[in-house]
Amino acid sequence: MIDRRPTLRPPSHVQFARDLQLRLRGYGGPATPGALLWGAQAIKLPRGGRRSSLKSTIAAGGRRRSRHPLPCGSAPARSGSLDGLPRRRAVQKRVESETKAGDPARLLELRAKIDAIDESVHRLLMQRASVIDELIEVKGTVRDGAAFRPGREASMMRELVARHKGHLPIATVEHFWREIISTFTHLQAPYEVFACPFEGGEAAAIETARFYFGFSVPLRPLSSAQEVVAAIEEGGDRLGVLPLGGLYPWWQGLRNASIVCALPFIEAPDHPVREPAVVIAPPLADPAAAPISCWRVDGLTQMATGSDRIRVLAQAPYGTDRFSALVATTEDRSAVEGDLGTDLDIARVGGFAEPLEWPYRDTRQG
Repeated sequence: MIDRRPTLRPPSHVQFARDLQLRLRGYGGPATPGALLWGAQAIKLPRGGRRSSLKSTIAAGGRRRSRHPLPCGSAPARSGSLDGLPRRRAVQKRVESETKAGDPARLLELRAKIDAIDESVHRLLMQRASVIDELIEVKGTVRDGAAFRPGREASMMRELVARHKGHLPIATVEHFWREIISTFTHLQAPYEVFACPFEGGEAAAIETARFYFGFSVPLRPLSSAQEVVAAIEEGGDRLGVLPLGGLYPWWQGLRNASIVCALPFIEAPDHPVREPAVVIAPPLADPAAAPISCWRVDGLTQMATGSDRIRVLAQAPYGTDRFSALVATTEDRSAVEGDLGTDLDIARVGGFAEPLEWPYRDTRQG
């Protein structure tokens, strides 16, 4: 009589490791040598294999490629981050990383590194403060906002944004540096900031002022943009934060004061400060040429529209049938006259550095 039953082939190392794991799951105890022997009693060892290969297969969880089907109850290896890599090496790295993640000694080592970095940052801040003390001894305590240099601050922020990388949000870095810059500027020449309600309310104005000037600089909320302009026009060590919106052309009141900065300086989709605003200041002792100039345009018979050469920052009606606009351009007065007309009352009211976009793209020439 011919035996037509199929010939059973001995299992491979992968098959043996998986069957052994299934039996150990039913056993429920620790993987001791006795347990391994108990689990292997009903499983035939593969012939012709090496101990090192079997050992590595068990250590890797049996996740090696095999022509044999998976044992009942097993799931195929998941694809994903392991694709394209040797599976045994990838599994080994994953096990090592999981072991390190739960290693108390490793956690203590990382926390010690963080503490050392924090200490270094604090010591550098104190060192920076000592340099400011030397500056004050050399120059004296300056007045009339001379320590406020918007051009230099814009250059510092540009370099900071250009070298930034990693997962730390750029808004966090910006606010941290703005706090440092404003505080040390206040140490050189004490000043205060005036602000009025934005379209989003008084809270939006306070958040904008605190984001850019920190909590060490005194903040005085006022009820209207006219009051802020009047306060800055009086001179002294003052800055004003004004919204680019509303129904009143506050820029008509700028005589001695001028626009020195545009906010937000870093334009990002998830930036916490989004309402457009400008900073006005009394005449600075060390003004720098701003690449973007601001112009007041009065006498318009209709609302102004922007062009390739000018940008309308804000506009509002005044009188009975006239409009006033606040525009910005990288060119001179002729660009404003050419686009809006020559029979208008046009006057320069300041300027500011070009805001940055995030993700950062360096648009400077050269």
